[in-house]
Amino acid sequence: MSNDLVGTIIGIIGAAVGLIGIGYGMSKRDKMNDIAKKIDKSIDDISDDLDVSIPDAIINKAVEKAADREVERRVKIAVASIEKDMENKVTNAVKSQFNDINHKVSKKIAIQVSNLDMGDLERQIRKDAKKKIAEKFDDKLDDILEEFNDNLENISKIYSSIGNRVTSSNNDRDIKIRLV
Repeated sequence: MSNDLVGTIIGIIGAAVGLIGIGYGMSKRDKMNDIAKKIDKSIDDISDDLDVSIPDAIINKAVEKAADREVERRVKIAVASIEKDMENKVTNAVKSQFNDINHKVSKKIAIQVSNLDMGDLERQIRKDAKKKIAEKFDDKLDDILEEFNDNLENISKIYSSIGNRVTSSNNDRDIKIRLV
């Protein structure tokens, strides 16, 4: 046999097994539905004939619990409403006071600025600026002095070396110095 024929036969057998399984499942479902209907009918018949009395204590306790739950729910709603209302009132009060305070502070600042003596302010600014410039200039002069002293020391070394050379050569040679 060829592979295609074997595959086809296995496919047909698989489909047949699947259909059988579906049919079996449907028949079992129908049987279960019939049993459930019979049980429901039996329960209904028994409950129609049965008179159940619930003690007043159980009913009262259930009513009390339900009332407590409802009261708690209503209290939570009321508290949330009060909190929201208070928050709105506080926010509005703060906003209104802010505008009032802002106006008063702006007015005071304007008065204080108008009372400022511009000459004193200019003199103070100039004084501070001179002080800062003098500090910076002093720092620069220190740097320049240090560099000058270093250069002066180097020049002294050079002249000292030349002096030593001139004094050490007592023979009659000529000393030539060229500047290029």
